[in-house]
Amino acid sequence: QLMEKVYQWFYFSINFGSTLSTLLTPWLLEWYGPHVAFGVPGVLMAIATLTFWLGRNEYIHVPPGGMAFLREVFSRDGLMTILRLGLVYLCIAVFWALFDQTSSAWVLQAEDMNLRWLGIDWLPSQIQVLNPVLVMVMIPLFQFVVYPAIGRFFQLSPLRKIGLGLFLMAAGFGISAVVQGWIDGGARPSVAWQFLAYCVITAAEIMVSITGLEFSYAQAPKTMKSVIMAIWLLSVSLGNYVTAAVNHWIQVPRLAVAADEVAAAETAVLQAAKARIDAAFFASAADDGAKALPDDAAGGVLIADLRDSTDRPLRYRQITRDRYRLVSDGPDGRPFTPDDVVLAATAVRADPAEAARQASKPLSWREKRLIELEGEAGRRSVEADRGQAPETRIDGDLSVGGLVTLEGAAYYWFWTGCMLAAAVAFVPVALLTRSQPRLQDASAAEG
Repeated sequence: QLMEKVYQWFYFSINFGSTLSTLLTPWLLEWYGPHVAFGVPGVLMAIATLTFWLGRNEYIHVPPGGMAFLREVFSRDGLMTILRLGLVYLCIAVFWALFDQTSSAWVLQAEDMNLRWLGIDWLPSQIQVLNPVLVMVMIPLFQFVVYPAIGRFFQLSPLRKIGLGLFLMAAGFGISAVVQGWIDGGARPSVAWQFLAYCVITAAEIMVSITGLEFSYAQAPKTMKSVIMAIWLLSVSLGNYVTAAVNHWIQVPRLAVAADEVAAAETAVLQAAKARIDAAFFASAADDGAKALPDDAAGGVLIADLRDSTDRPLRYRQITRDRYRLVSDGPDGRPFTPDDVVLAATAVRADPAEAARQASKPLSWREKRLIELEGEAGRRSVEADRGQAPETRIDGDLSVGGLVTLEGAAYYWFWTGCMLAAAVAFVPVALLTRSQPRLQDASAAEG
């Protein structure tokens, strides 16, 4: 019980610092630039390091184990412990593959959502602050309410907590998949939906991460505590590696070809298709805010008679409420290859209400820097973000290659399926894993 509380307080302190960092760093970056945004954490880290060094004589120092340590690690008991826990960690690695996408895929998802929530204009990268805040709230909630309540029905062992957490993670990512489906369909849901998903995956984090730390420490032989904790952290890196590998695998290489170097025939037919899609958008409603892009089926009908240079039909996809993509398969005539010629279009809406609300808001460091670097194009981009475009327009950008074979809601459902499969696989692993708690003072258990 004491060790469980120690790890919960340890995790609480981590997330207390994470809360401040997640709120402060994006704000500093937006208004004061990268020098201040990354300099402030650097100074605070230096202060923390100095404080830690000043207290060095107050800590318990375990001397190096030397050859005895190596003999223990490579003994039958040591290798069996690593193998036994390694099977548990393989399932948990999938958890980390999903969880750490809250700082990447979920941020990109937030960019296409309504970021005004609770009367605040949130930056997409600030939504992550929900996780550490919820961790600090949920740690005592789980300790004093949730775990005792579940304990009335069955004994809640560490492995059972982890198993429940894995299933919860699948549910949380499933929520984000549903939200992404709405975005793919042209809706702009409130970022409050991510709050719901964060509640579920944070509950999963408490049951998997905190419990996993405690379980790893308790199961390791006395001389192998650091080794087992290192292997536990290796599961985190393995999960991130899996995510990176999948994203590399689904990415089609982009060719470094300028728009004016794209085959004239492809450019002409893509621009003709864009003109039809744009016309449908502007004719869809009188009010700029209500104008809507055609969905995939309607867009396909609009351009059905157009053919590229290989006499193949063009492909249309609505990506979000304001973005769509037209693709020619290019000279090789095959989809999803580096020869694909892509026209990515974005609707920039004039929004008088948003422009009036932003009128008194000064330019941020990022906006000033964008105008400084890109000139008129940067100024137009800033105006578009502020709803200050003089009139609604649709910009287009030509490129070659660079598509992904798994995107939108399908991407989120893929990872949800992976997590569900890992959670199911964990059930027999947990049943076959024999718990052998071995604490630092349990000399009898060490033989």
